[in-house]
Amino acid sequence: MMYKYNTIGVSEELAQGGFNAHIKDNLHYIKIGATTVSQLSRAGIFPKKSYKLLEKNKPDGLIVVGKNTIKVLVESKKTGVFQTEKEALACLTDWYFTLAEILNCKVLCVTDNQNTYWFHADTKKLIKTSSGDFNKILNVEEITNDELSLEGRNDWENTINKFDNLNEDGIIKEDKLMNPETLANRVWQHIWISTGKEPEKCLYNVVEIFIFKFLSDLEILTDTYSFNNIYELSKTDKDASLSMYASMVRKKIKEMFPKSDGGDGTTIINGTIFVTETGEANLKNALLFQTVLKEFALFGEEERSFKNIDKEFKTRLYENFLRQSAGVKALGQYFTPRNVVKSVINMLNVDSIPEDAKICDPFCGVGGFLLELVNESPKIKNQFIPENGKIEPKTELIGYDKGSDEKEDERTIILAKANALIYFSDLISKYKDATEQFSKEVFNKIFHLERTNLGTLGITKHKNQFDLILTNPPYVTSGVTSIKKEIIDKGIEIYRSNGNGLEGLAVEWIIDALKPGGSAFVVLPDGIMSRQGDKKLRDNILKKCCVNAIISLPSRTFYSTPKKTYILSITKKTEQRKQVKPFFSYLVSEIGETKDAKRFKKDANDLLDMSILYKQFSATPNEFKTDNLRCKIQNISRLENGHWLIDRDWSNDDKKELGVEEETTEMTELEFNDLIKEINKTISDFVKV
Repeated sequence: MMYKYNTIGVSEELAQGGFNAHIKDNLHYIKIGATTVSQLSRAGIFPKKSYKLLEKNKPDGLIVVGKNTIKVLVESKKTGVFQTEKEALACLTDWYFTLAEILNCKVLCVTDNQNTYWFHADTKKLIKTSSGDFNKILNVEEITNDELSLEGRNDWENTINKFDNLNEDGIIKEDKLMNPETLANRVWQHIWISTGKEPEKCLYNVVEIFIFKFLSDLEILTDTYSFNNIYELSKTDKDASLSMYASMVRKKIKEMFPKSDGGDGTTIINGTIFVTETGEANLKNALLFQTVLKEFALFGEEERSFKNIDKEFKTRLYENFLRQSAGVKALGQYFTPRNVVKSVINMLNVDSIPEDAKICDPFCGVGGFLLELVNESPKIKNQFIPENGKIEPKTELIGYDKGSDEKEDERTIILAKANALIYFSDLISKYKDATEQFSKEVFNKIFHLERTNLGTLGITKHKNQFDLILTNPPYVTSGVTSIKKEIIDKGIEIYRSNGNGLEGLAVEWIIDALKPGGSAFVVLPDGIMSRQGDKKLRDNILKKCCVNAIISLPSRTFYSTPKKTYILSITKKTEQRKQVKPFFSYLVSEIGETKDAKRFKKDANDLLDMSILYKQFSATPNEFKTDNLRCKIQNISRLENGHWLIDRDWSNDDKKELGVEEETTEMTELEFNDLIKEINKTISDFVKV
């Protein structure tokens, strides 16, 4: 990306043009030498700051990220001027180091295109790596003459990124993925003890402070707005610190990531512990704010920075809060465990997804399915790279979640947008001046809050539109009668199977919204797979779709329910013909983590082999064979007349050999009442016959 600078009447050198050489993406080299610091500031190449006695000094070159984030100050010399490290350092007069401090630039370079020395601005010593010397030749002519190969451009991008890991001694530390578990535990305890708030409410505030720290470490929030500035102020005046955060920093973040125009009015933050509903500082929690900032600061010192985020950061962060019993039900209802999400994504052949595909999660919760798909598909992810200040992906991603006019109901979509910030962090860190575009063209275009009683179920505009649907709909039977009545009152004709629960209505929405030939992966509870009241729905699935797979998941796979669940994979038929090909069934008993409240990681994970075998089956379903005892390839007639609980297709001896424990079925009082009603209806129908 090339940037426009104010070169008219600033300096003759800039007016002539040709000073800005593109390296890769938002990384570029500015070749100068006859332009002063003052002129560079007026042109917009340097940020607007006070340069005092440096205004007439003239650097030779700059390596820049974005429009004016100076990563390296360069002094160019003719060959032979310096031979040693000492002679190279002597080429950097004191003003270079003063300028570096003002620009927050940590690297100075002396080069003659054949020999190059890289100095740490704070220590004035050679930059080192953990394993020894840092050696990299900067050939300015090669860059400015556009002679870099693709590999060379990638190498320079990696080199400049390494400077983000410089420690205070000028040593480049190896990349380290963050593990936020200890941070989440400490912060959760502080907030809970101080406020007594439920874990899910604590979570939103922890995510908000994380975003604050994260954007500061990416140097998107700088100077007055930075985490370090607010943290340092909190040490001496906690009230002023919280007031400045509420009145300035939060507003700045919302300016950078604005609400959706004419949409649901949500953005990436909405904590309500440190600020009031109107956004003013909640000073009674100023001490708590100070404490939380300290925890984040200490964690940042331990881990060095929040820049290099493990993609599981947000998942592990949420899981820590899910473990707190008070919040399991509230959070679990929209949180699909990441191992299940990854297994569904792994079942897909992401490379075969059309470039202009329309992909939806109609019950998206915190956005795991859509964001994990982006994370696993460079072809899709690269469509979100800004070009000429615009983000115009060909692939369309859409996520819906139900809300209301209550602030509490906005939080799932806000968390989804916060998730998106983390998943797109590598692009946002490269394109710091495109935060508004990422908010408008990515976060707000992907995630939508539906403030109606029907939520997604009331949206009828997507008939035959989607190439792919990935979702885990809500499992609710109580109160569905009123939902069905409203559907009838509105004249919506999608729902004709009269299934028992919301999940049944969700399946009918999905079938209606899929293109002919489009596919869906849906996580469903055991009731829909076996209830007599859902027989018509199952028949409708077979009529309109091909069933590709049914995967049996163990009880307690999900936090908020002991129910058994299944992954159902279907493809909408292009012609109303009976399915001929077999379907894939698989019995999962281990999901890579314990199924208790602690959710500790385990090596045993049947989902991995399942997804591999499914992709092999998908390539040649009629010829596929396997000796894996957990897998059965079955004729479609297996599903035509009875239940779809495929785990019952394994004998007790098979289950014993696989180490599958017999599972007890648990249900709520409402579910038990529904079961009794269904039994009574079945008996009544039998008596009539």
